Amino acid sequence: MSNFVDIVGFQLEKVHTGVLKWFLETETKETTITEKYNVIESLYKYKSKKPAFKEQDIDSISCIPEWSCGRKIRIDLVIEIKLKQVSKSVWLVFEVKTDSIPYEKQLENTRDTFIKPGDDVEYFLLLVGTSMIFERKFDGRYDFKTITNQELFDIFNCFKNSFKPLTIVIDWTDALRREISRFNNVEANLKNVPDGNLYNRAYWEGYGYRCWFPLFFCIYEKLRKNLDFPGDWEIESGSNNPVMNWKKSWLDI
Repeated sequence: MSNFVDIVGFQLEKVHTGVLKWFLETETKETTITEKYNVIESLYKYKSKKPAFKEQDIDSISCIPEWSCGRKIRIDLVIEIKLKQVSKSVWLVFEVKTDSIPYEKQLENTRDTFIKPGDDVEYFLLLVGTSMIFERKFDGRYDFKTITNQELFDIFNCFKNSFKPLTIVIDWTDALRREISRFNNVEANLKNVPDGNLYNRAYWEGYGYRCWFPLFFCIYEKLRKNLDFPGDWEIESGSNNPVMNWKKSWLDI
């Protein structure tokens, strides 16, 4: 195992925010301003927008992981893009989830707390692990655009021929690719479980799955897509178990 993402732990959100910080900050000399701008522009495209600034307008890019406002709130990653000629900045605000379910209150608090009068602020929710199955539920909530692991992979893979051969980026995009593959192949791996090995942790971990909640999130999502009225089924995290329930079975009394 030589991929640093696997060594540190794919499930750690700081791994993913750390890569973005390393890549996008202007202090990082291994990546050019053109490469940084291309990635930023691609993020905007997923919001059906174009940046209101050009590459040559950028004065500096700085990234603040674990941005906090006292004890009130903590944001996974905040990126400040300072512009030349005008005394303003553009802010990119990221909440990141790997295997946990986003909470609406967290997104609402982030949007209501991180306000920069006179500056442009864009909000993103990165779903880099099995959290990607919650894309449809949270996309557009509280001004957040969800970016899944597939979309992140596509952004960086699109420019792979123009990027320098950077080990950090190569390892990270490879880890994203394998995470996507695990999700796509979970049905086949489930069918191929040897008799009596359904709950054999070593079997699943041999394919790179994180047991048990993330694995069941993958399985539930595959199951949901093949059920009648898939939109009526909700995947949740119970106290001790991953849960999929039919929403219409709950009645408010």
